[in-house]
Amino acid sequence: MKKAYNLTGSACFNESCVACCGKGSHRGMGCGTTTDYELCGDVGEYVFFDGSHPTERANIILSDFLWNGRLNFIWPVNMKQLYELSSTTNTMEISSEDEGLYFTDA
Repeated sequence: MKKAYNLTGSACFNESCVACCGKGSHRGMGCGTTTDYELCGDVGEYVFFDGSHPTERANIILSDFLWNGRLNFIWPVNMKQLYELSSTTNTMEISSEDEGLYFTDA
């Protein structure tokens, strides 16, 4: 069992290598399409629901990271900054730990 950790080092998932639903060594196939698939007890502990779909909890964490992520991970802007970028201005100041980054239309 491999745990997935968030950026603070806290375990946010107890299983990151095996899917919640399916068959095979990593439960990556056959979720709901065969009679011999396995289903986990707590989907919130898994990164993947089946072989190709993240769990709802994983999607929430990823979307929050993309929307609010700091510049050392989401560069040059996160999705919130991109959304807030006004089309009427040609300069946007991005404050990330006072690094003083500026983007302009030159």
